[in-house]
Amino acid sequence: MWKDVLHNMLYFMHDLLPAAINKTNWTKDDIDKAASWAAYCERAARKFQNSNMDIALSCISKQSQWVLVLHDLQNARQLLLSLLMQNQLLDASVKEHVQQVTHTLLGADVLATLNKQVAQQEDFYKQVLHRMKETVDDEMQKKLEIRLILETANYSGPRQVQDCLDKMVMQPGGLSKILETVNLDDMGSAKENVNLSLQIIAWLEGVLHHPQDWRQHRRVVRDLCTLSSSLLCEILSSCPNIFKMVLLILNTEVQKLEPYYCAEGCSWMPKNPATSILSYQDLVCVYASILQNKLLAAHVHVTVCDWCLEDGGSTWTDIIKDANLKKKGKVDNSLISRKSNSDSN
Repeated sequence: MWKDVLHNMLYFMHDLLPAAINKTNWTKDDIDKAASWAAYCERAARKFQNSNMDIALSCISKQSQWVLVLHDLQNARQLLLSLLMQNQLLDASVKEHVQQVTHTLLGADVLATLNKQVAQQEDFYKQVLHRMKETVDDEMQKKLEIRLILETANYSGPRQVQDCLDKMVMQPGGLSKILETVNLDDMGSAKENVNLSLQIIAWLEGVLHHPQDWRQHRRVVRDLCTLSSSLLCEILSSCPNIFKMVLLILNTEVQKLEPYYCAEGCSWMPKNPATSILSYQDLVCVYASILQNKLLAAHVHVTVCDWCLEDGGSTWTDIIKDANLKKKGKVDNSLISRKSNSDSN
């Protein structure tokens, strides 16, 4: 039985939700039928919680941006109607019908909230487009385009932001562009747009802690650890979980190095270049960046001092020494670079 219900729910998610945002020929009757499908999904979501269907949807949702888990489907009508309200291609009479249906099914308060969100979205689009027409800076143009894509995804439907981030981060310098873009001062910072900011943080935590794609994980780790000192410290100081994850990743990468002895002395090389993400030079640079922030430096000092007493501690001792020299501007980068040749992606 639950498989038949699952089939019906997938129709709602795969067909009706995407159509709500971009289909032009909706009629009033179509709106009523779609709302009935949404109500059906809400009832099914409540009935089949913690069941085989719940497990099945959780698995499928990882493969498709439009598939929701049962928890999200408990608000299927609000999701459907919010997407329809964002659809600028609907006839005026159909738009009015969407307003009436929303008021009838969800109440005046929800209708007011959704209308406010749509108005904010439209204002933001106008603001960005105006800035794009005015600016002659190519780099700023690109940042505005990325910001517009992310904001559009944020309003467009389930998992759209995650899908956009997955694609953007695989581009050269992708993570840096994402983080710089959401922090455009006069477009509203990431801290002001709490919803978008939280989604980006959750996505970043997922990629770091529970990677589904090794290539993506590798790219994000390298991009994160090669950010400018100011941007890296801003992220780590505002996101304690990401700070802890980064420290654990650094320690994991340290364990992948081994001493290599030559006429010039000892250097640190990867045991297996295929599995190493960060070189010795990368580790020194990111540690030196963290030292730029007094609060972060105090926290990392305690943790790393403990690691210095464990296996691989001698590597950390060298990293601390070189990072402090680099921070003071007294280090010769050519000497650090001899300590690793694992800088490949």
